[in-house]
Amino acid sequence: MLRFTCRAAQSPAAPPPAGMAPALWRLLCARGVDSPQAAQDFLHPDASQIADPFTMPGMREAAERIQKAVDRDEAIVVYGDYDVDGVCASAILHTRLRDMGARCEVYLPSRHTEGYGLNEAAVRSLAQEHTLLVTVDCGISSAPLVALAQSLGMDVVVTDHHQPPETLPDCVVVNPHVGDYGFPDLCGAGVAFQLARALGGLDAALSLIDLAAIATVADIVPLTGENRAIVACGLKRLNLSPRPGIAALMRAAGLEGKPVLSETIAFQLGPRLNAGGRLAEASLSFRLLTGSDEFELAAIADRLNTENARRQALEKEILAQAEAMLKGFDFPRHRAIVVAGEDWNVGVIGLAASRLTEKYHMPAIVISLKDGVGTGSCRSIPGADIYRALCACESHLTRFGGHTQAAGLSLPKENIPAFSRALDEYLFATVEADAYIPECEYDLALPLEEADADFVESLAALQPTGFGNPAPVFLSRGHFASLRRCGRDGAHLQFTFAGERARLSGVYFRAGALADALCGEYDVAYALNMHEYRSQRSPQMQVKALKPAENGAKNAIQQEHYALRHAVLTQLLYTDTLLTPSPLSDSALDALMAGNQGTLLIAATEEALLWAAERYAGIDVFCGTYPADPRAFHALCFCPAGALEARYSHIVALDLPFHPLCALHLKRRFANSWLSELPGIAQLREFYRAVRAYAHAGGSANGEEHLAMVLSQACGQPRTAAFAAVVLFRELGLIRLENARRLTVPTGMKVDMESSKLYMRMRDLVSYAMEVD
Repeated sequence: MLRFTCRAAQSPAAPPPAGMAPALWRLLCARGVDSPQAAQDFLHPDASQIADPFTMPGMREAAERIQKAVDRDEAIVVYGDYDVDGVCASAILHTRLRDMGARCEVYLPSRHTEGYGLNEAAVRSLAQEHTLLVTVDCGISSAPLVALAQSLGMDVVVTDHHQPPETLPDCVVVNPHVGDYGFPDLCGAGVAFQLARALGGLDAALSLIDLAAIATVADIVPLTGENRAIVACGLKRLNLSPRPGIAALMRAAGLEGKPVLSETIAFQLGPRLNAGGRLAEASLSFRLLTGSDEFELAAIADRLNTENARRQALEKEILAQAEAMLKGFDFPRHRAIVVAGEDWNVGVIGLAASRLTEKYHMPAIVISLKDGVGTGSCRSIPGADIYRALCACESHLTRFGGHTQAAGLSLPKENIPAFSRALDEYLFATVEADAYIPECEYDLALPLEEADADFVESLAALQPTGFGNPAPVFLSRGHFASLRRCGRDGAHLQFTFAGERARLSGVYFRAGALADALCGEYDVAYALNMHEYRSQRSPQMQVKALKPAENGAKNAIQQEHYALRHAVLTQLLYTDTLLTPSPLSDSALDALMAGNQGTLLIAATEEALLWAAERYAGIDVFCGTYPADPRAFHALCFCPAGALEARYSHIVALDLPFHPLCALHLKRRFANSWLSELPGIAQLREFYRAVRAYAHAGGSANGEEHLAMVLSQACGQPRTAAFAAVVLFRELGLIRLENARRLTVPTGMKVDMESSKLYMRMRDLVSYAMEVD
């Protein structure tokens, strides 16, 4: 199940500026950039768009106190954090203070032994040698520890970007959420950059803007307003003159000589810088960003690269164990995933929780167990406030904290089952079922003829992209004019997609299995890029998601269904564990179809398929197969075969007499036209004469389906009847298909059809198929 959601539906109120593609103008307006001047500023970000730092409340007082400490040669300590934002913020302020001649050192707490923010032991230790403590990327929620530091003789300046609590620390506070600063979405390093600017001016601060840019992307704050300007300026510096540590890290990562984009930071540099704090020491990343010794930096970069690879391996291992725990998990009966493992690395469980949430689109809590205590990391989905959910379950927890989409917790191991039940109960009661439907966001419904080379190349002006300014996704309707597998083992799909007035080539990664399944009209969500082949550049679609346009059942009935029907027939004829379903009224079926999960409908005729697709509009339709999604969203299967992996609470046959999986069937509304075609004695005799003649003439058969087609044409009988005859003849030894090809008909064979279990099963199917309530 999937729904497409437009990120914004704002339409242009004015024509596009001169020279701008109409589609780009619509895209900008949808993002709130709706005037020529706003478009000019957005498409050409620069340092002038970063506000005067002294407009941020507390900034002047902070700069004055720090300057006084420098003038008096006081010992200053910068207290940071172990993630990329905290490390970059520490590097920015430390570098600025050292350039001012300050006596300064940096303290970065351990993720594993100290956790986030100020802690008492560190404060007491630092107070022995320092008179000024300046926090970066932390401190706003640490009023008691700030008071402790002050009681021990230190002055404190808090710089932070997190949401402030009701009670602020009683000291100088610099936070874009406090007061009336015009842009509240700076990260911790963005605040530190503004402080560095207040201390030394814009030119001095610009030498540090690459660090602010790295942190802004890695900390996933919106790439709009001042953040967009910071990242744009920082990327220029990273590409023109990267600092020695970043250059070393790019060499270690195999990125030397390649352009640095926001995606490079998000997926390459950021994770490596984070690996220090996750698995080793955050000081490694700090030394990389502030050092100058070429050999030392190369060694640190290699270490961070190795730690990142180890992080990836640990994450993969934890995910594999978590997925194994979810085998047989009854998704419709739960509203959150809760998994726990002994000694899972606490620096990685948050990443694992994010992966589970992304894959299953439901809240996920991954818990590391050690000595009977669980430390958990939580991630959630829009519409499900995980912090409020934890508040409702606090009786099971030792401590917890966080916000709507991410949180942390600890609890005794024995409390996990009760906590999981309480969490499910709260989420079932407070979160709409529709919140659990996976969604694909798009920016613009785009006619394919507008996706020309000029438009695609103009999209580069949207860089830097990321959170708050994502790479654009478009939605178009059309059909696949050509399809072919590509890549290793045919894992991917190459295609030509045709709209009303244009065609576009494209690729859909990890979708090779769809090469034979996509017929009819589809809505396709995709990104656009320029593809170069043999020196020719052309626009290319990169599919994110697709779904049948309007009614998937209409696509299904356009296909040739003999093989599908015959697979179902074979299953009905040979399965000994067929159930006799209980009848179900239309209204009872409607009750089972309430919500979004748990009921699977099976149709074997086009009439039943179309009836159900119209009655339950938007239901996912599967042709010839069962849903693979373990979440068991309501689905409608047409002539399915194979194994069903998902755990459905109710499986309903719409027009089959019985089925190995179905305990329920719809009251007989539909005559099963093709089951009623199964042959009687007279037809079987005719088919037998035809197959003898065909074999005598030297005919061969490429399997049962081919022989059925030959007999159907020879006798002028329905193909399903011919297929059933072939199956029955082989079962009774009347014909032989050696290696599924060489056809022989033994002579002198006589059988009593009515003594054949297979034939009597066919007659039962015919009797049922003709009945309608």
